[in-house]
Amino acid sequence: MKQTWASSALLAVAALLLASCANMGSASSAPETWEGLTRVSRPGLDTVYVREGVDLSRYTRVMLDPVEVSFDKNWDPRRRSVPLDRTDPQAIREGLAKLAREVFRRELETRGGYPLVDQPGDDVLRVRAQIVNLYINAPDTNSAEITRTYVIDAGEMTLVAELYDSETNTLLARVRDRKRGMERGLNELQIANRVTNTAEADRILTSWAQRLREALDQARQGT
Repeated sequence: MKQTWASSALLAVAALLLASCANMGSASSAPETWEGLTRVSRPGLDTVYVREGVDLSRYTRVMLDPVEVSFDKNWDPRRRSVPLDRTDPQAIREGLAKLAREVFRRELETRGGYPLVDQPGDDVLRVRAQIVNLYINAPDTNSAEITRTYVIDAGEMTLVAELYDSETNTLLARVRDRKRGMERGLNELQIANRVTNTAEADRILTSWAQRLREALDQARQGT
C-alpha cells in the first residue's frame, strides 16, 4: 500500500487555489444585464439573471437536458506528484452527468413535486445545465493497486444553468454558481476515493437541485 501524505495534498490545493482566485474575480465583475436578463441577488448563489416579469408558477413539470460536464483547464492528472495516468476522464464526466440527473430527479419529484419529462408543454420548464471547471483533487484510477490519498477537500465545480419556457424556448433565467468540497484543516486531512468524491458531488448537486425546487415552490405558493 502506498500513501500520499500532506505534501502531495498541499501541491494539489495550491493549484486549486490559483484557479479559484481567477474564477471568483469573474463572478464579482459580472455585468448588470445579460441577453435581456437582469442581474438579481440570491443569497448562496454567485450570479443570477432573471427576465423581467417572469412567472414560474405555471410550471408543474421539468424537462432536464442531458447534463454536460467539462474539466477545469488546469486539471491534468498526469502532472500530479502521484501519477494518475490511468484515470478515465470520460468515465468521470459520464458518471457525474448521470449522478446530476439522479439527484435533480430525486429532489424535484419527491413530496408532490415536479416530474421530469422528455417532451415540451405549456406547463413544462426546460432546464439546460452544465457542470464546468470540474477539478478533482484525487480521482480514482483504474489500477488494482491500493493507493491511499489524503486531501484537504475533494475539489470544486461550477454550475451554469439556464431556464427556458419549453414551448417558446424563451430564456427565463440563468444561474452560475461555484462550489467547493467541504474543507478540513492541514492537521485533519481526509482520505479521498470514489466513495468520498461521490458523496461530495451528491452534496453539492443536492444544494443546487434544492434551490430550483425552492424557486418553483415559492412561485407556486405566490411567495
